[in-house]
Amino acid sequence: MDPEKITAGLWFYQSYWLNDNLAYIDAVIREIELQGANVICVFHFRYKDAERGNRGADYVVDNFFMDNGRPRIDVLISPMMFSLTLAAPEYKDLLPKLNVPFIQAMVTMNSYAEWKEGLQGVSTMDVSFSAAQPEFDGALITVPVATREQEDIDPVTGALLARYVPIPERVKKMVSLSLNWARLRKISNKDKKIAIVFHHYPPRNDRIGCAAGLDSFESVKLLLDRMKEEGYWIDRIYESGDELARELLDRMTCDQRWLTPERMAQRAAAHAGEEMFGPWHEALPAPIREKMTADWGEVPGDLFVHEGKMHFAGLINGNIFITIQPPRGYFENIDKIYHDFYLSPPHHYLAHYRWIKDVFRADAVMHVGKHGSLEWLPGKALGLSDACYPDLAIMDLPNVYPYIINDPSEGTQAKRRSYCCIIDHLTPAFTNADLYEDLAKVENLLKDYADAGREDPGKLPVLRPMIWEALKAADLHKDLEISEKDAFADFDALLEKLHGYLADLADTMINDGLHIMGKSPEEDRLVEFLVQLTRLPNGGTPSLRESALNALGYDYDDLLENKGKSLLRFQNKTGGQIIQSAHEKGLAMVKALEESRFDAAGIDAVVESHLGRKDKNVAAVLRYICEILTPNIRRVTDEIDSSLTGFDGGFVLPGPSGAPSRGQADILPTGRNFYSVDPQKIPTPGAWEVGKKLGEALISRCLEETGKYPEGVGIIVWGGSTMRTKGDDIAEIYYLMGVKPVWAKGSGDVTGLEVIPASELGRPRLDVVPRISGFFRDSFPNLVERIDEAARIVAALNEPPDANILRRNVLRDAEGYMKEGMAGEEAMREATFRVFGCPPGTYGAGVSELVESKNWKTQEDLGNNYIRYSAHAYGKGSYGRQKPAAFRNLLSRMDVTVKNEDSREYDMMSCTDFYNYYGGLIVAAKTVRGELPFALVQRRRGHLPHDGRGPRLGRHGRSDR
Repeated sequence: MDPEKITAGLWFYQSYWLNDNLAYIDAVIREIELQGANVICVFHFRYKDAERGNRGADYVVDNFFMDNGRPRIDVLISPMMFSLTLAAPEYKDLLPKLNVPFIQAMVTMNSYAEWKEGLQGVSTMDVSFSAAQPEFDGALITVPVATREQEDIDPVTGALLARYVPIPERVKKMVSLSLNWARLRKISNKDKKIAIVFHHYPPRNDRIGCAAGLDSFESVKLLLDRMKEEGYWIDRIYESGDELARELLDRMTCDQRWLTPERMAQRAAAHAGEEMFGPWHEALPAPIREKMTADWGEVPGDLFVHEGKMHFAGLINGNIFITIQPPRGYFENIDKIYHDFYLSPPHHYLAHYRWIKDVFRADAVMHVGKHGSLEWLPGKALGLSDACYPDLAIMDLPNVYPYIINDPSEGTQAKRRSYCCIIDHLTPAFTNADLYEDLAKVENLLKDYADAGREDPGKLPVLRPMIWEALKAADLHKDLEISEKDAFADFDALLEKLHGYLADLADTMINDGLHIMGKSPEEDRLVEFLVQLTRLPNGGTPSLRESALNALGYDYDDLLENKGKSLLRFQNKTGGQIIQSAHEKGLAMVKALEESRFDAAGIDAVVESHLGRKDKNVAAVLRYICEILTPNIRRVTDEIDSSLTGFDGGFVLPGPSGAPSRGQADILPTGRNFYSVDPQKIPTPGAWEVGKKLGEALISRCLEETGKYPEGVGIIVWGGSTMRTKGDDIAEIYYLMGVKPVWAKGSGDVTGLEVIPASELGRPRLDVVPRISGFFRDSFPNLVERIDEAARIVAALNEPPDANILRRNVLRDAEGYMKEGMAGEEAMREATFRVFGCPPGTYGAGVSELVESKNWKTQEDLGNNYIRYSAHAYGKGSYGRQKPAAFRNLLSRMDVTVKNEDSREYDMMSCTDFYNYYGGLIVAAKTVRGELPFALVQRRRGHLPHDGRGPRLGRHGRSDR
């Protein structure tokens, strides 16, 4: 081997060697050598077998890929399926010890024709075996290098032989990307060029640097400081993130409202004339060129073009290009929303990334925070081709992507469609919302009323109208759905309801500012954060709040059920007031520990000082805070360290993802290349139990409000909540339909569905219509198929109409379709479609862009566009085929809609996705029905402010809108 060259390691299954199934392995080897690198190729069993005496992956690493404890390879390419470390936890330190980029070169079970033509890309099984499971090992997901073909015939048996056949262009892409990651190890920091990309959506100056939960400018300022220390060529450092933001705003941005074309060109630090953008455009696949020209005119188009040149936002600081992601194009071509699901990005978009690669000559890029538009561009769901826009944009640039830890869904989309290495970052610190302004006035009047009841009852008639007026001024009468007449008819009932409602609002957990990468909250912010993270049990560690209440002699369930009642056993306080007191005691105890630098030796004294007695459960929580949680929070320094590890071509440790405040604080520390969940294990048995409770709560609320079972239930299903909860929503759908999962013993994989007997169910099977997100479709194709299977199973049951509402609706619809001329089997299939979403290869719901651009006049405009985007059926025989009539049929009887909330860290006001998907569903149902459905937000136990023991349903609560 040439020691001056990059060396790639490549390992594969021994069985492929034995079966002479090596065509794609040979293709990878030849391509590595063609691109000027060495290759060390090893086949092996992967896992040790003591009986046979074969060696495992550790032997391969130690004897082939390392030399005296140092790596002799610069990148490891793996076409192997499944996870190395899930099956063999003893290997968890193997890849970190090797410390080189670990590249997943996917092979797909699809044929070449299926992969090339299909928008799903790889097969349903491939999502789990070749993406989700390898992510547990820290693999960087890339592209499929081979397809499974059955062309050869066994000369002995005459059977078709399945062989993996290389995709030459994808092999070239994967190898080029792998060697670019490896090359980062060879380039000195002073010569290394990095492009840092701030997100910008919508394209307005006030949205530059938008990233969920992250102070992106201050984070990049700290990153640049550290890079300067590490020897990167950086001309100037910034006093603050604000200074960096101002400098960026002083240059060209992507906001077209404030700059003339002349000024735009003057301020731009980057340009491309026809000699550049012409060849870039010509190098694109012909169908892409034609589509972009149809959407945007002849290259270069009109966006950010002046005097025949393209101009790009950003500034150059030494070897760092700090830039702004170019506009996706929706707001620049708003009419397309109404008639084109597959709007291509503008010419300027792809040219921007080509300038980064070819002119600036970046060695790597960083996209700062959740989330940009690149990973959401049209193309295959997974296993992209050279005709998919994300692939065309990122090319073979190593991509490092800081991302908030509590959103595995969108981060996973970035991992799989922009080939990035995630660096997860901490959420903002959390605090209680408390009450303010009008709400605080109401609370003070309630206190005055309680005092008057004890000390001066003559004031009560005076205070009652004052409370009502204050309540109205705060619009609480709308939230409580109560009239003045009803209020004064039973004022005590109003007070109870009001006390409980205000307690919920005050106890709502909210973000306290933004997180800064690498910087831990300290002092009071840290204290509040620790108390919020231990509000729920974490694994075997109990809840701080509940433990404190138990130590004081209270039953938490009793307090929750009487949040608004002043009871004698509560010393004439409300349950909500006692819960608030326990929260304050928790803060005081953790503050005392913070002042002693979290010395666990003083825990018992702290507990006794604040609670009047020792308590082992409270002490256990405080010990967890001192010994595990606080040190893990303070390891946020790993966020900067891991970013530099990515730039150095090192191995970034994998780690779990989820919502730390949801009883998952054990997923910390951050700074990891997070993974999500294995689709085959959803829903888990725990999620099934939660899903059943959610279903029962929904049914109870519907019966309470309407007196009957719903004709149709519309439910929003997102990939992120599915990952965080391990399938609560899916379990609820199954339970409402009257089926349950079947789990394999040992593996825990869901292998099928079982009908719940009608006698056991005790109520009708309901008709449930999931509106899935594009990411859910991409990441959980097995669940899409299984929900569709559930609907078909239930529709086929020979049960009376009153016992099986889904079957009753299906038979009615099928009869209607047959009258329209469909054959019986086709009509039945049309009538059983229940899973709907946006078109294959696209994302969104068609509402938020109209709202943001103000390009709508009536609710029907929004509803009809939502239907256009959502009327694509998924299931057996249909991967996103347009079924507008079928979808409208379902909407016409959708008398209940529901969106489940699983995280304390978001609410309905957090981002446009809530009104885009759920608001869109509600208005679409109204558009077809002529009246609003009964719209609910379902809150899982303990996940939202109530900390209730069962699911809670809200209709118009402030956090439900």
